[in-house]
Amino acid sequence: MRLFAISNIHGYYDEFMALLDYVQYDPCSDQLFILGGLVDYGPKSLEVVEECIRLQKEGATILRGQREQLYINAFACDHFPSEETLCKTKNTLVYFYHDHPSIKDRHIEFFRSLPFYTEYGDYVLSHAGMDINYKDNFAYCLGNRDFFLTPEEELKKTGKIYVFGYTPVFVLNPDHSHALFKKPHLIGIDFGAGRHPLGTLAIVELGQQKYYKIKVA
Repeated sequence: MRLFAISNIHGYYDEFMALLDYVQYDPCSDQLFILGGLVDYGPKSLEVVEECIRLQKEGATILRGQREQLYINAFACDHFPSEETLCKTKNTLVYFYHDHPSIKDRHIEFFRSLPFYTEYGDYVLSHAGMDINYKDNFAYCLGNRDFFLTPEEELKKTGKIYVFGYTPVFVLNPDHSHALFKKPHLIGIDFGAGRHPLGTLAIVELGQQKYYKIKVA
């Protein structure tokens, strides 16, 4: 079985589908992990959410990311600062959701159903890094800067490989390259789609640590 992971799709539906097609993803024989950051920035967030709902029904694992949490805060928790933050983002869904409450309710219910992290074999996957002691759920989708400072020997003790998005690879790589971020127990898979002029979207085959990128429009 091939294991694929993709993060921070951010509304780039066409590119997302092109990557799945390129690797010939088959839900009957492959396992797909989508690590949140589904919406905003790109032009087709609605299509991305609908496709993720469909993929989940076929067996894909979808995780909650920062964007999903902000929409939960704004609409399920009536948290105006979160809505204000979303309104500053290119191609936000806020205005569409206000005009289409039934779609909004269905999407927010979907976002709320998404787990913060998942484990599969030797892998632990999350949106934005981990609290390796499993104490702080929100660190998984809102960013845990201490995670990147965790000593390698502490990560090694867990026996796990941590896969995450949220922070672009060119921020993490010492040479600022747009290559997959890899350490013995860390794999960063966010290539900055929609948030950087040179950002791309990528899908990673975890077992081989191969990745396939596509430029976003």
